[in-house]
Amino acid sequence: MIPQLMDMKELAQRLRISERTLRNWAYQRKIPVVKVGDRVLFDPVEIERWLKERSLPEGSARAGKASSKVGGRRKGREAAGEVKRERGLRRGGKV
Repeated sequence: MIPQLMDMKELAQRLRISERTLRNWAYQRKIPVVKVGDRVLFDPVEIERWLKERSLPEGSARAGKASSKVGGRRKGREAAGEVKRERGLRRGGKV
């Protein structure tokens, strides 16, 4: 049986992402694709499997939170500030 394939527009709407993002993912092989001639299509079964592989387990600490590079850098800076404060305290300086 041949699966009912989805086109770029249909899958982008279902995933609530832009077609441009989906096109980039397909080009970078970040998402499973089916090529039929020059058309890029998506098998719903493969997309479902792909989504399950990438979903966080329920109750995960990161669930519902968006990650950002800026937040990661900020944490690094805060940690560096803590080290500086500790050094100052060891040397008898005021912080």
